[in-house]
Amino acid sequence: MALEKYGIAYTRISHTTSSSSQNASNLEEMPAHLRAFTERELTKAMKVTKATRIGDGSFGNVSKTVVKSLQHPKHHIKVAVRRYTSRNQVEQTYQEYATQTYQEYATQVKVLGAINHPNIVKLIGYVEDNVQMLVYEYMPNNSVFHHLYSSNTTPLSWNMRLKVAHDVARGIAYLHEASNFQVILGDFSSSNILLDENWNAKLADIRVAPHPNEVKNFLRKMHYVDPYKPPEYFMTVTTPMSNVWSYGVFLYELITGPRPKDTNRSKGEDALVEWVKPYVKTRDFISIIDPRLGAVYSMESVEKLSNIAKRCLAINPEMRPKMSEVLNMVSEIVASVSNTLEYPKKDDHPIKGNMKKWSFRALFCFK
Repeated sequence: MALEKYGIAYTRISHTTSSSSQNASNLEEMPAHLRAFTERELTKAMKVTKATRIGDGSFGNVSKTVVKSLQHPKHHIKVAVRRYTSRNQVEQTYQEYATQTYQEYATQVKVLGAINHPNIVKLIGYVEDNVQMLVYEYMPNNSVFHHLYSSNTTPLSWNMRLKVAHDVARGIAYLHEASNFQVILGDFSSSNILLDENWNAKLADIRVAPHPNEVKNFLRKMHYVDPYKPPEYFMTVTTPMSNVWSYGVFLYELITGPRPKDTNRSKGEDALVEWVKPYVKTRDFISIIDPRLGAVYSMESVEKLSNIAKRCLAINPEMRPKMSEVLNMVSEIVASVSNTLEYPKKDDHPIKGNMKKWSFRALFCFK
């Protein structure tokens, strides 16, 4: 199903800049619930609150700050502000991929503003000046990447990992099949899956997949291979099946613990997908399960989740299941295990012996 069917094209990177008059017209008719900020307003808020940088990337950074609530002017709300790197701040190598025109920025805001789903980070507002800044809801429990790899945190329990797998599948299935338009994720990774105050996993940094040729040329220049990208990535257009592959990689990440690309492993096994193959083939799951889980997991659910990952990682894209099918399969696993979860405390240490009940009632629908 092409994006064009829904009146939305791939985001294309332009090498021209928009004028102020064009910018103004592009930002008209934004979703009514989105809040229009000025650069000065956000800059002042970040200065007053001594904003904390909570994320960095090649093309910008994310900072935590506080802004006044429109509903309750005397109250303040925590937000995350993403500021995209400007053209003159980026090396020439990155410019073709990193810089968006304001028309594309406006389209991005409209797309994000139209998305309303419990497993997708909510866009609160945007800057209408001649800068590219987006304001999102603040996610206090960091990223899944942080909880998988940080030495300062206790690893997520197996039931929590199943919940994360389910939440992520719900979010992607909604973007692919249940929203008013189709969005294909252009940057999927465990670092872009955030956890809210109730430990619900949400997809962050949602971007319509860029024009495939432009991104592929960028990646070739950088001599970089994204471990979440499918094998057909450089040969064809980006499709929903590309995200299904990425999700399969993520499932093995949850099951095993190592990063999708680990240079500490020998050549040929540095890619997680290749490393797990012989163990999956012999059904030797005990050798690949994350040792940090101890013995607190269901081997049956590990095998079932691994089988789903295997299906998602089919070399032939046509053999991969749709995300709605994946969601149904993961839902069955989740329903088969105990409906209790061990939630980490705010300091990232688990609550020993305090198992909180988790209701699945709302988890089996897209919206």
